[in-house]
Amino acid sequence: MRSVQEIPPDDEVLIAQVCRGDERAFRTLFSRYARYLAGVAYRMVGDDADLDDIVQETFIAAARGIHRLNDSTRLRVWLVTVAVRQAQRRLSQRRRRSALREELSAAPTETLTSDDEQVKEIFDALGRLSPQLRVPWLLHKVEGFTVSEVTAICRRSPATIKRRIKKADERLKRRLNIG
Repeated sequence: MRSVQEIPPDDEVLIAQVCRGDERAFRTLFSRYARYLAGVAYRMVGDDADLDDIVQETFIAAARGIHRLNDSTRLRVWLVTVAVRQAQRRLSQRRRRSALREELSAAPTETLTSDDEQVKEIFDALGRLSPQLRVPWLLHKVEGFTVSEVTAICRRSPATIKRRIKKADERLKRRLNIG
């Protein structure tokens, strides 16, 4: 006899349940979005050292603020916004640590985890971009968000976002020697 699979509730139902304190609904949201958010965070920070923390901090913030979400169809964008802020915070911390290392004349060490040199070159090029350029570029070019969605996530004007995406494109093309 075949078992009947339960159809998972949509985001609107889950959000309402989470707002009422339903931990099972929160776990369902976590399992629905955690992997995607980890992918977004990975592309932002360039390695997986901070991924678990970023995803966990994203969902901690989500648990605290989900009751303020007015439109359940915007849940994915809202979660990405929170994850991007967490990733930006990590990137800023890395920059400060890197600057401190340079000041102390300690050579930073890097462990190469991939044999694919092209992927390494892309992540190196992305890593050289400031978070202000890297984040909008990745959200638009890799994650597929529209300029208006990136504008909302980054809390910047459409003109600023377009300018940053274009500037990131130019720098990446130059660094990767792409015509």
